[in-house]
Amino acid sequence: MPVFGLGGTASFFLPIAREMLLKVAEDVTVSSVENSGHWIAEEQRERLPARLREFFATTGGA
Repeated sequence: MPVFGLGGTASFFLPIAREMLLKVAEDVTVSSVENSGHWIAEEQRERLPARLREFFATTGGA
């Protein structure tokens, strides 16, 4: 099952999340959003739907 990790470039947690996801899943995509921290939906709300659509387009998702 495809797993998508998305974090802001200003968040300290993105590298940690990447390592955690790679330990529990094989099909992992991790991406970042520029000029955002942990709260992407608030800080870069116009970019979040686009990133989700990109991921779903590559995985055959909705």
